[in-house]
Amino acid sequence: MKKAVVFPYSNSCCELLRYKDMITDYEIVGAVALKGMGVDDRDTGFVDGGVDIGIKVETKVDYKKEFDAFIIIADMDNAHITNAMVPFIREGLLHNKDFVFLSAPHDNIISLFNNDERHMVNLCETQGDISFLRKLYKIETPVIVVAGTHELTHKFKIQLEINKYMKMQGYKVSHICSKPYGYIFGFHSFPEYMFNKEKEEDKIFYLNNYIRFIEKEEQPDVIILGIPGGVMPYNEQFPGYFGITFYEVMQAVKPDVLIMSCLYGKYTDQYFDDLTRAIHYKSGVDIDIFNISTFDVDLNESEQSKQLQYYKVSYRDVESNVSEYRNHKIFNIMNGIDGKKIAEMAEKKLLEYADVEII
Repeated sequence: MKKAVVFPYSNSCCELLRYKDMITDYEIVGAVALKGMGVDDRDTGFVDGGVDIGIKVETKVDYKKEFDAFIIIADMDNAHITNAMVPFIREGLLHNKDFVFLSAPHDNIISLFNNDERHMVNLCETQGDISFLRKLYKIETPVIVVAGTHELTHKFKIQLEINKYMKMQGYKVSHICSKPYGYIFGFHSFPEYMFNKEKEEDKIFYLNNYIRFIEKEEQPDVIILGIPGGVMPYNEQFPGYFGITFYEVMQAVKPDVLIMSCLYGKYTDQYFDDLTRAIHYKSGVDIDIFNISTFDVDLNESEQSKQLQYYKVSYRDVESNVSEYRNHKIFNIMNGIDGKKIAEMAEKKLLEYADVEII
C-alpha cells in the first residue's frame, strides 16, 4: 500500500483523512494546505468542526517524511488554486513523487509532466453512459438515501458511516455517493449525466436505469445513494439548483430510508415537523432521520461576495443544540458517536420494513 499526502487540504476533502481506513490502495499519512487558510499546525479535524483525527495540517511538504504520492483534490476551475499547484508539483516531481488526481487536471497541469505520465495517476471515475429505456424499473434492493437541505451538511460523512457499519454487519453494499471522488473509496460517484443539458425526464429514466444496472451487476443487500446539492433554495438571492436534483432522484427511486442533514442553527421541533411535511408533499417520502451540520451560511459575507459563504462551529456547539430537541431522531455526525447510531437506526428501519413485507 502506497503512502500518500493530501493536497490542497480543506473541508471539501477532509473525509480522506477522517475515513482513511476505508481507502484500500493508499495509506494517508499527511495533509498540506495552501498558505493563508488559517489551519497551520491544527489537527486535520479542525476544518470540518469534528473530533480530532490525530494528523496535523502542514503548509509545506516535509520531504524527509516517508511517502510515495500526493493525492490531489482541487477545484481545477479555480485559477488561484491551480496557480498554487504549479510550483508544488514541480518540486514534487524533483523528489520523484507520484500525483494521484481525484479531479480531472487541466492541460496546463498535465504539461508539467512533460508528456511523461509515469508519475501521474488519474483516479477520476470515467462513467460510461449506459443505454436506458424510457421506463421506470422497480428497485428490489433496499435503498438508503442521504440528502441535505443545502450544501456543507456532511452528507458524505453520513454515507461513509452507514457504509462502514453495514459492511461490518455482513451486508453487501453498493454505494452511489454524492462526492465526485468516490472511486478512491471503491464507490460509484453520482452520474455526471444528471448535470448535463439533457431533458429532465430523461435524467429520471437514466438514474432509475443506472441504479437498476448496478443492482443487477453487483447483487447488493443494500444500496446507499447520496444526493449532491440541497433539497431547497437558501433564499431568493441564492436559489442554488432549486432542489431539482433531489426531486428527480425521488422520481427515479423511492428510498426505504431517507436521511436529511440540515445546516447548523437554532431550530425548534416545529421546524423538523414542517420540513418532514414539506418533503412528504413534494416527494411522497417521509424523513426518517435528521442530522445537524457544523456549518451555516454567513449571510453578510454571502451578500457582499454574491455567492454563498459559510462559517463553521464545533461539534460541541451542535451537541448542545441537539440535546434540546424532543425528537430523538436528530443526530450530530461530527461527535464521533452518532455515526454508528444513525447507521443502526437505518438498519432497524430496513429490518422493520422487511418484517412488514414478510407479513
